[in-house]
Parts: sequence; structure tokens; C-alpha cells
Amino acid sequence: MSMKLKCCILFLLSAVDGILSTTLLMHGDQWEIFHRSALEYSFQHSFIDLWFWMILRTCVFYGCFFGILANKSEGPEKLKKNMWVSYCVGCMNAYFACAKLLIFSEQPEFVMGPELTWFWMLFAWNFVGIGIFIYQWKSLASLKFGNAYDSFNTVVVDDAERQPLLQGSTITNGKLCCMTSEIQ
Repeated sequence: MSMKLKCCILFLLSAVDGILSTTLLMHGDQWEIFHRSALEYSFQHSFIDLWFWMILRTCVFYGCFFGILANKSEGPEKLKKNMWVSYCVGCMNAYFACAKLLIFSEQPEFVMGPELTWFWMLFAWNFVGIGIFIYQWKSLASLKFGNAYDSFNTVVVDDAERQPLLQGSTITNGKLCCMTSEIQ
């Protein structure tokens, strides 16, 4: 699989996570639930905090992705070394969702109410989102930037363009070195 296709799939997974989490939070198309959950937040009655976990996962993914683009040589290696961060975020998210489930299960109006189906779908999707997040992290850690055609913004330059413009100059390790005695 090409790197560009892999990155597109990773972004698509993030979009699916965001769209489904938002749809499940709003019970389909009831936007007033979103506003009411945000304005009248209560840990015992609101689902918006599960939605905020999706925002956190997405922001961390985008940060890792743009960090790898900025540092192509060391970025994937650093993600491999720090795999524990993705597991930590996933475990905290799962722990929070389970605590939410325990608190909701003690409320009789919740157990018998119409929000039960939406909660179970959001609860289950939250765990799917955790799996997607860990998959995205592992996929970013496995990206390889071998040649110039694999990267997104590398310009291929031929050898004639790399020749020094000043006489008495040499190129050492890709850096232009000038003779100081000639420049006065």
C-alpha cells in the first residue's frame, strides 16, 4: 500500500470517528441535545464528555501526523518508542467510559429511559474509536520515508543544480563551504 493511500485511510478513519461520535451524541439529528449537554453539563446526565474523548484522540492523531511530516527522519521512530502514550490515552478513555457506565447504571430513569440505546451505541463506538486511535498510532509509526517520491513535499534536484556557484567553494555533507581567504 502506498504511503499516500495509507495516510488518506488514516484521515478517513478519523473523520468516521468524528462523524459517528457526533451523530450518536446527538441521537441522529437532534442538535439541541448537543447544546443542552454543553450548557447544562452534569457528569451523571450528560454524554458530551465521551464526545470530548473523540476530540482528544483526533487532536493527538493530527499532532502526531504533522509532527512526522515536520521530522520525517526521526518522527516514526519516536512514535514507536512512545507507543505507551497511545495505550495510556486509550486506557484512560476506556476507564472513563466504564466509570460513566457505572454511574448511569445506578439511575432508574436511565436504565428504563429512551437514552439507553443511544448510550450503548456511543459507549461501544467509544471503544471502537480507541482501537482506531491505536491503529492510527501504529500506522504512523510504521511510515517509511525512503526516497524522494514517497514524501509529500520533497523536490528532486539533479546534480547540476548542486554544484557550487562560487569558485573555491566545496560541498561537504550537503553544506556549502567557502574559502574565507577569497572573500574580503
